[in-house]
Amino acid sequence: MKKFYLAVLATVMFTLSTYAQKVNGVAKGVLLDSVSATPLPDATISVIRSKDSSLISFTVTSSTGYFEIKNIDAGSYNLLISYTGMQNFKKQFLITNGKAVADFGTIKLDRNYKELNEVVVKDDAPVKIKGDTVEFRAESFKSVKPNATVEDLLKKVPGMEVAKDGTVKSQGEQVQKVYVDGKEFFGTDPKMATRNLNQDMVESIQVYDDMSEQAKFTNVDDGSRTRAINIKLKKDKKNGVFGKAMAGGGTDGRYQSQLNLNRFTGPRQISVVGSANNLDRQNFSFSDVIGGMGMGSFSGGGFGGGNAMIRGGGFSGGGSSSGGSGISSPISLGVNYRDMWGPKIDVVGNVNGSSTRTVLQQSSYGQESYPADAAHGRPLDSLADKETVTNSNNLNQNLRFNFRMEYKLDSLNSLLYYPSFTLQHSDGFSYNGLNSYATLTGVPKYLALTQERTNENSRDGYNMNQNLLFRHRFAKRGRTLTVGVTSTLNESTGEGTTYSPYIYYTRSELPYKMVTLDQQSTQKVHGFNNTVSTSYTEPIGRNKLIEFNYAYTNNQSTSDKKTFDMDTATHKYEIINAPSTNYFENGNVSNRVGVNFRVQQRKYNYQVGIGEQINELSSRSVRASTNKDTTVKQSFVNLYPTAVFTYNFTRNKNLRFRYSGRTNQPTISQLQNVPDYSNPLQVKTGNPLLKPEFSNSFNANYNTFNMMNFRYFSANLSFAQTSNKIVNSTDDLPKIYTTPTDTSTRGKQLIIPVNLNGSFSSNGFFTLGLPFKNPKLKGSTFNSTTMATYSRDVTMFYKRENFARTLSLTQTEGIAYTYKEKIDLNLRASLTYSRARYDSALKTPDQDFWSQTYSADWTFDLPKDFVFETDFDYYLTTGVSTGYNTKVPLLNTSLSKLMFKNKAGQLKFEVHDLFNQNQSLTRNFTTNGYQDVRTNVIRRYFMLSFTYSLNRMGGKNIPQQDQRHFGPRGIRMGM
Repeated sequence: MKKFYLAVLATVMFTLSTYAQKVNGVAKGVLLDSVSATPLPDATISVIRSKDSSLISFTVTSSTGYFEIKNIDAGSYNLLISYTGMQNFKKQFLITNGKAVADFGTIKLDRNYKELNEVVVKDDAPVKIKGDTVEFRAESFKSVKPNATVEDLLKKVPGMEVAKDGTVKSQGEQVQKVYVDGKEFFGTDPKMATRNLNQDMVESIQVYDDMSEQAKFTNVDDGSRTRAINIKLKKDKKNGVFGKAMAGGGTDGRYQSQLNLNRFTGPRQISVVGSANNLDRQNFSFSDVIGGMGMGSFSGGGFGGGNAMIRGGGFSGGGSSSGGSGISSPISLGVNYRDMWGPKIDVVGNVNGSSTRTVLQQSSYGQESYPADAAHGRPLDSLADKETVTNSNNLNQNLRFNFRMEYKLDSLNSLLYYPSFTLQHSDGFSYNGLNSYATLTGVPKYLALTQERTNENSRDGYNMNQNLLFRHRFAKRGRTLTVGVTSTLNESTGEGTTYSPYIYYTRSELPYKMVTLDQQSTQKVHGFNNTVSTSYTEPIGRNKLIEFNYAYTNNQSTSDKKTFDMDTATHKYEIINAPSTNYFENGNVSNRVGVNFRVQQRKYNYQVGIGEQINELSSRSVRASTNKDTTVKQSFVNLYPTAVFTYNFTRNKNLRFRYSGRTNQPTISQLQNVPDYSNPLQVKTGNPLLKPEFSNSFNANYNTFNMMNFRYFSANLSFAQTSNKIVNSTDDLPKIYTTPTDTSTRGKQLIIPVNLNGSFSSNGFFTLGLPFKNPKLKGSTFNSTTMATYSRDVTMFYKRENFARTLSLTQTEGIAYTYKEKIDLNLRASLTYSRARYDSALKTPDQDFWSQTYSADWTFDLPKDFVFETDFDYYLTTGVSTGYNTKVPLLNTSLSKLMFKNKAGQLKFEVHDLFNQNQSLTRNFTTNGYQDVRTNVIRRYFMLSFTYSLNRMGGKNIPQQDQRHFGPRGIRMGM
């Protein structure tokens, strides 16, 4: 294995040293406005080879208009200059051994206000700046992979990072929205666009900070800015049919298939996307409307339990999208529709369905500490070692509909209507086994309790949401009025059965008591929410704006839960379990009023605001055990302060501060005070006296992006503190919560949500990107990220406040290397140190462990249309439990043959996990200890697949209506 690593390293070093040869040509000059003689900053300067019009290198001008491009080989070239609002400039020049410097001196560009008689030069500028948007020409950064997707393209764009799970970061900040020609593509899931659209469709990638619909209209920053990407399609990809289909089969019954078919006719775009595989590969994210229904799930139990609080390090090998939650077999099919219904109505909508079967096989080992309590079998402070086994088979099905219509009544009035509907079904089976070992002072470790638990459940639910927004601009610039109405209806029903025998043991490990729980539960949850809001903005002087807003919210929800015990005489669930049967109503009516003041200057802008919200909460509970109503009413007044400050040093360098405060209401499952006995060793109940949480969030961010050399640096610091945080309180089970079948409280816990203070979290990181200067290595960069997180969380554990302080330090280095669009190489190394410390009277052991990841993936474009791809990862963990410290080499490799005209076909042979070493290991920090978890993953398999790409585009006849498309932030989508 060591020889293999050395060979890989030697190959990489040799390749880098071979291709990073120094060249000596230079092109330089100064760019001015021909009328005002002022410098033109951020103009794009490109060097094009004369004989084949290929792009050699490019840069942008500085604030003084100066440009310089180095490392140009001897030859004949064209200098191309592009600047918005100016005529293009093109001039030929030579680089020879005798004349290595081409000094263009002062170049004056003419303004583009008159029609040119000469031929218009094609704009091959690789980068453009339009306001606060940076646009990258796709042709200059494309991936060499066959049938490469937008995700592959983004890996080559300067400042972009793409993780194995498809998460995209731009200059260190996660991209949360991805648009296609300024419109949503299959809703708000970014991966639907990045993983289903091919890079050869893309003209450019636009990167910017997106604001909410309300903020875009009123020009009042509401603090909801998110990093966004707009995928601008080529003109010839807007009229015709294109797509691809793939199917593959492999060993061990592995299979995969994918379909992407698109019909574009000017503004009308119809896309069909489908996939099916048993490789745990998700191309989408599904909505969960029933996940919080609370039918009970296995959570340990036994000799104590605790609640999982913080997930530590570890890894899930193989690029699994499940993150250690088993192996899934997803099937999905969706249709996306975009059109303009006349000159005033713009619509986009999608329907998609998914069905995912997930098989989980999991084992874990953990250790937890407990205080002395003789009444519950703990005469001294003790430790519990827990071994668990979990096997489950779950099905989750979704049907989603999303629609958005914008109706421009006239130049001053518009209507936005966007309804959505989600229908969901899930069912599953799970088996859980537990061995709990007790360690008392002076007593050897012994088996104290064993448990087996079988669960079957079925759940159905739906969520229907409607939003209507009316917007009006007055004649006076900056004066606006917005009125919005939101209505949400949701409902879920479910039933489940639990069979759980558990056995108590003496200190000599002899069984002395066995108890069996056999129950069936049903639950119906219903919720209805209405919100009416309005906003009015008024300019109060130059560059100043004030906004007044008001919102009324009425949220009503009910939960009806019934639990039945098995009648051993009839073998039917006919005996009502009164303590677990309850009808619960919850109401939350709020009125909120606020004011915001904004100042916008060229160099800086800031906004301060304050809001006050009055909440009236009421809860009504009817328990079968008492048949009495219990009503609780509460009233809260909260302030919502906000502050945003941005300072722009230059167009590409800024510093931003942001503060906000908000209230979080408890959920109905946290309020409903009905015991859940689905795990008899951990009884859970709600708390109707819960108060809302109030969180304070602070964020500071510094970004700089040098358009001359593509260097970028980003630093971010965030801090969040929560008052009255809703956390779990864990204690021994009181006698009043025991059942007639088992009146013992030994080894049992009661878990109830409570409000506690003292928790906070902080995070800081800085990331640096350095591109290689050699033009032959165009698109190659070095990235470095340093991250630190520190948090303190609080729980109530056996009547004691328990504080857990966790620290995580991560250093990541990476190199993305490209040579002549023939070789793609990516190297990455990451080292993480994790630590947990506990402030409590419990003897909870401190936790320290390390995890390391080393990755390399490369693509070679070989002769005769062959392509070789390899993906290698090496994982190491140290400091965890015996048997969980591992070294895992994971190698995936493939060989492809491109076929047919225009390389439309691809035959691919691949092997996954060649060394058959894939594993998934994670460490979880709990309230009073830790847990090391091993989860099943996909091991070695071989697969043969075939992909065919369809491309029947007719770019010559694009309807003129398409020219009117505008994207987010007012960026023109058509050319």
